[in-house]
Amino acid sequence: MPARPANLPARVPWPSKREIADTVAHLSSPTKTQAAYPSFLSPLLASLTPSPHPTSDFPIINPILDYAPAHPAHANLLCAVLHPTEPSCWKNFFTFWKKEWVGSARFVAIFAALAQLLSIKKVLKDPETALFKYGMAVLQGATVISGSIGTAWGKSRARSQG
Repeated sequence: MPARPANLPARVPWPSKREIADTVAHLSSPTKTQAAYPSFLSPLLASLTPSPHPTSDFPIINPILDYAPAHPAHANLLCAVLHPTEPSCWKNFFTFWKKEWVGSARFVAIFAALAQLLSIKKVLKDPETALFKYGMAVLQGATVISGSIGTAWGKSRARSQG
């Protein structure tokens, strides 16, 4: 979620992470009158005399669109809110996946090491196999965790494109 820009004046309101998350949930949920994943049309591209500030039907997120600022190449409002300065959803997806994988690997490594300690006799008997199994457990566990989280966001992106 985009952080408040450092050079933004204090008088300009900025949504909290909770408010952004609530808006994301609202944007991804269809209603009787509105489809999920509304499109984003940048005012820079929409008219001959563009407004300097894009607006949406969701005033709580307008500061993100105005001051982050939202890149004009965004096609979906959800993407403009979640990664305003980078229009490529795929680049954001892989960047997130890479960062998440490192954290997941640390998490899994701790539990895999504890599991290795529980079977210390096997480790001492065949350390090479134990080390290989430990490495595979970390690789597979971190990949499953980061892939699951990243795919959940990727699915919302794919649905918004369809």
